[in-house]
Amino acid sequence: MTKTKLTLCTLATLFVAGQAFAHTGVRDSVTVSNAAGAKAAASYNGFTITHGCGGDTGDAYPVLGQGAVFPTGDRVVWRESNGTVITRGGGAGIFDTITYDHTGAAMPDTGLNLAVTGYAGFSSAFATTQEIVDPNALQPNIIEGLFWKDGAMEPKLNTITPFKVTVPKIVDPTVKQVNVRIAVVNFCDLEKNAKNDIKGPYKQPKDAFGRKIPILATLDAPDQINVAGAPVYVSLQAGNGDNNRADWWFTALDGGSALWNDPEMLQPTYWTTMTVVNASANAGATRVVSVEPTGPAVDAILTGPNTRPFTDGNSNL
Repeated sequence: MTKTKLTLCTLATLFVAGQAFAHTGVRDSVTVSNAAGAKAAASYNGFTITHGCGGDTGDAYPVLGQGAVFPTGDRVVWRESNGTVITRGGGAGIFDTITYDHTGAAMPDTGLNLAVTGYAGFSSAFATTQEIVDPNALQPNIIEGLFWKDGAMEPKLNTITPFKVTVPKIVDPTVKQVNVRIAVVNFCDLEKNAKNDIKGPYKQPKDAFGRKIPILATLDAPDQINVAGAPVYVSLQAGNGDNNRADWWFTALDGGSALWNDPEMLQPTYWTTMTVVNASANAGATRVVSVEPTGPAVDAILTGPNTRPFTDGNSNL
C-alpha cells in the first residue's frame, strides 16, 4: 500500500515504542452470573482509541470520529473459538435471549439485545454522539449502532468513546467466556471512499473546541508536548495518502458487505471485542465462543448517509 508522509514531521519514533500495536478495544470486561436472582449486567463502558490512522511508513493522522455496530437480533453469527459457525441469529442457547408470554410459554427467540446506549463523557474527543437504529430490522426500535463526530484526537494521545450496554446472563454452564465482537470504524478523513481515498484534499483537523490539532512529537523534539509554537497538522491538497481515510477494526463480514469490503482496510483476524465472563460456568470450563454482527447488519447501520461527513456515496466505503 502507498502511504503519504506527513508534511511537517514523521511520527515513526512514536510507533517504535509499540503505540501502533494497541488497536481500538473495549475498556472493561463484563462479568455475568446465572445464579438464582441474578440479573443482566449493566456496564458503563467505552471504546479505547489509542492511535490515529496510519500506514506502512509509521505516519499517523488524527481520528476525527467513530462508528460502531453491535451484534443484535437475528443478524449475528456465533462461532466457536476455532471459527466454526455455531449458528446464525438468536442467542445460540448461550445468552438468555428467550422471553415468555403471560402463560409462561416461550416466545420466538428474537436474538441478542445489549440495550446499547450512547452517552456524553469528558473522556471523549468528540462533541456529538448519535444512536442508530434500522427501521427495517426485526426489532426496529433497538439501538444497534453508535456514531461520534465533531472533534479530533491527536494520534499520540488516547480517547475513550463511552457507551452503556446491558449484557444478558450466560445460561450455558459449559461456556466460560463470550467474546462480543463489535464492528468499529475510526474515521480520519472527510468525504472519502475506496475510489477517491488517494485524492485530495485533506483538510486541517480541529478538535471539538475548534482548535488546531498539534503534532505532539517530532524527530527533533520527541518529548515536545503542546509547547508554544508547536507545529500543527495542515491541509494537504494532494490528500493524506492511500488507505489513511479510516481504520476498520473487523475482518471480512459474514454474509458479505456492499459497503465495507475494501480488502486493504479489512483486518486479517482482529475485532474490537468486549469480553463477557461467565461467573456461573462449570468448574474447569474452557469453552470460549464469540458473536459478531453480519455484513447486512453493518451495511444497515453504517450507511453512507449515517456516516457523513466522513464518507462519500453509499457503496465501497
